[in-house]
Amino acid sequence: MHPKPPHNLRRACLPLIAAACFLAAAPLRGAGSNHIVNADFELVSLLPNTWDGVDSAGRLMVQSRSQSIIVEGATASSIAFPSSPNFVDLDGDSRKDIVVGDSNGFIWWFKNHGEKGKPLFKTGQFFPSFYGAACKLNVCDWNGDGLLDFVIGDSEGYVHAVLNIGNRAEPKFTAAMAKPRIGVYGHLNDNLDAKPLDYGKKPLVIGNYASPWVCDWNADGRLDLIVGEGTYSANSVWIYLNTGSAQNPKFEDGSKYPLAYGEGREQLTPTTCDWDGDGLLDLIVGEREGRICFFRGKRQSFIGGVAALLGKAAPTLLDFTGYVPVGHEDSPTVRLTDLKNPAGIVVQLQQAKDPFSKFLCTRLGSNVMAMISQHNTNKVIRPALPPALVASFNKLLSGASIYSTNHCAGLALCEEARELLAKQPQGLDLARLNRFVLEAAFPQLTRHRGEITLWPMTFVCPCDWNEDGLLDLLFGRPDGRIQVSLNKGAKGKPVMGPLRDVMGTDVEKDSVRPLAWAYAYSLYSNSCFLPEALQSDTSPGGEVVKPKNGKYFLKWSYRHSYPGYNMFWEAHSGWGWGLQNWLPHTWELGGKWLRIATNPLVIGKNYNLSFWSRGQDIKLNWFLGMVEAIENPARRGTGTWEVHKVDGSQGLTPSWQQFTRTFIIPGSKASRGQALPFNLFLQMVGTGTAYFDDFRLEGPQ
Repeated sequence: MHPKPPHNLRRACLPLIAAACFLAAAPLRGAGSNHIVNADFELVSLLPNTWDGVDSAGRLMVQSRSQSIIVEGATASSIAFPSSPNFVDLDGDSRKDIVVGDSNGFIWWFKNHGEKGKPLFKTGQFFPSFYGAACKLNVCDWNGDGLLDFVIGDSEGYVHAVLNIGNRAEPKFTAAMAKPRIGVYGHLNDNLDAKPLDYGKKPLVIGNYASPWVCDWNADGRLDLIVGEGTYSANSVWIYLNTGSAQNPKFEDGSKYPLAYGEGREQLTPTTCDWDGDGLLDLIVGEREGRICFFRGKRQSFIGGVAALLGKAAPTLLDFTGYVPVGHEDSPTVRLTDLKNPAGIVVQLQQAKDPFSKFLCTRLGSNVMAMISQHNTNKVIRPALPPALVASFNKLLSGASIYSTNHCAGLALCEEARELLAKQPQGLDLARLNRFVLEAAFPQLTRHRGEITLWPMTFVCPCDWNEDGLLDLLFGRPDGRIQVSLNKGAKGKPVMGPLRDVMGTDVEKDSVRPLAWAYAYSLYSNSCFLPEALQSDTSPGGEVVKPKNGKYFLKWSYRHSYPGYNMFWEAHSGWGWGLQNWLPHTWELGGKWLRIATNPLVIGKNYNLSFWSRGQDIKLNWFLGMVEAIENPARRGTGTWEVHKVDGSQGLTPSWQQFTRTFIIPGSKASRGQALPFNLFLQMVGTGTAYFDDFRLEGPQ
């Protein structure tokens, strides 16, 4: 059954909606009469590969995803959520590892290969399951069996305990792929999904975007649960006192108390430690605006009153003490006003000791001065970027905050760059990717870095990173990076140094993808078809493959070892709204579509589709279509959806062959003669490899 059109429907035409995680095609036009954008795959961008947990700059980098939250008034904004790192000895080798939950639903383990006080990391691995959007992780021995477990808060506000079913040397958190996983409560599959913790006889839920931390707050030998709220405006940090045992934590009705009020702060991420060295547990809390909040512990651990008469002593409410200042990153502190002196900025970059600034100086040299010399004071920066630096920028951007690892990110373009590209179909003038690139790739040149504010959405984990007896701070950033600030003060008098990226070894190398072609990796399996723009390749039969024309061609290959995971949905027959009703072959092996938006096509006119292809052990399904909303004249404001499509299927041969087909663009009688938007979908079926080049869709403008 098709969904009903919106109530206020007027005649409209909608392209097929692929999926929320498809990369939206840029509003570009093909050259001449070709109605397919980037049809020869000559416009490309880097596709960062961080499936090893390390980006191309060698920085630890986990996945990242944005969530829609209320920020001001009633306005929802899409905000990137931070990762939540823990510094614990997960495998019992007496070296503390990094175990981190990312906002895309993965939990990663970076094993420490270093020595005492000198952590060393190579690559990361993730546990093969889905642990909830905006996953917040605390690693602790939840059930007292000597093994470290996961306590996880999710976007719905629930808290889950996922137990370690392995042993001390070999931790294990899944009995099979995605078992258990964390789904949306109310849509649970008892065979797969972890149920949330209970508060009394009901699920424990707290606002939304729950951020849990576990400790024995009242020193009774039982672990208590502290949870920060994410809900807009009236937020608090709450504590659930354990009314069960050390081996079986429980939280009866009435065991929940406020521990600290947010006082207008949002997205609270609490952790505990003795920050000031007075022997009492304190609260260290991250929040949405990037500040680190310190709530000093009190000696009067409990207060009496009604709670005492009932036999339930309530924890003392902690007062906000102040913000924890953290030093700047090891890049120079440069503000917008400093741009009046570009030569001075170059000197600061050259004097910087951090690898990131050294990288800039090595790759850019004197070009830094040219980049920052063009500006409109304190408002808009318009640097000129030499085209020769494209490759370096692509690498750099793989770790920038604009990069989303949500399955399909490439180089995003600012509006000015899109307009420029539309005017220059022969190639992208990267010399004009101005302020967008500068602000993303060179934050030390543009951000106002205060002593307190770091970045939006902060998660901080107190730990002794270098084992010098002082508390350091481990940060999870919204872009997936993990950073540490070392304590340069004394016990009880912390002085936090500059933030440094935690480094690793990049093993999974980046690939190149064609611009404007949208694609989504599978969220539901450990296989996918990976699209790449290549200049040369060796086919499964051993033959060297070259482009049919031009510099690049498209390779689409089946990867059975793709590190996918299972979300909470069961059988899902298609991507996006209503798509399963219209796309054929959707549940065959492969099942995911490569999509390109065409220029508007004239209904009722003849068009010719052609392309070159070759492949082995694979079949192609193609589909050119749109969904048209038709108003019911008998009942104003209502109507039906009509699907108009042309499709086909063919096997591929080991050598280049040209496919061509002429057809009439379908549509309703009422839309005949109108130019309406369409989408071209390609789907691979099989376990082989396919190559494509030079698509053309020719017909009336």
